[in-house]
Amino acid sequence: MSKRYRPELSYLLLDEGALVNAPEWSDELRNVAAALFRIEKHRSEQDVVDSLGHLADWLSGPEQASLRRAIIVWFYRVFLPNRAPSLEFPDVSDVTDLHEVHDMLAASL
Repeated sequence: MSKRYRPELSYLLLDEGALVNAPEWSDELRNVAAALFRIEKHRSEQDVVDSLGHLADWLSGPEQASLRRAIIVWFYRVFLPNRAPSLEFPDVSDVTDLHEVHDMLAASL
């Protein structure tokens, strides 16, 4: 095949295993996908608390309100019921701040 007909595509590789197993939060791992992967594949409750803290800090701007809300809803409706069914948390409609979620989880440990 002629080189001129060969597509040149750029892509971003999301290696979930590498993101989850990296020992530190390097500059290139400071992103929402890495934090969500670490929450889902956590090794301890402290990993979840730390990742939520990073998300709360990174998504603090007003332009990220809808993303913060989506993460809060996912955390309360998907993550917690599957991982910590015995813990009681307020209704998701009462929670509007990702820092609140982080603080409530940290206090419950």
